[in-house]
Amino acid sequence: MPRCLDTVKVAVLRTVSNLDRAHAGQTTAESLSATSGGFMPATDTAFRVENAFSHAIIADWSRFEGGAATKRSSTAQRL
Repeated sequence: MPRCLDTVKVAVLRTVSNLDRAHAGQTTAESLSATSGGFMPATDTAFRVENAFSHAIIADWSRFEGGAATKRSSTAQRL
């Protein structure tokens, strides 16, 4: 049987940009690559946060091996 996703060990991290939408006459690709848009800063921020988060979990795997603590536990307050 294939392994299933362990929902105890799922983290949802997200980022937002300031509603980058192509304007009339502009393609989506042009909009996303525009220097005035928020897509690249949001992507950079997502990478930095998710990279640090992943490294922290890997470095302290014995603490997170069983999943993350719930908000009601004292462990969660120390995170």
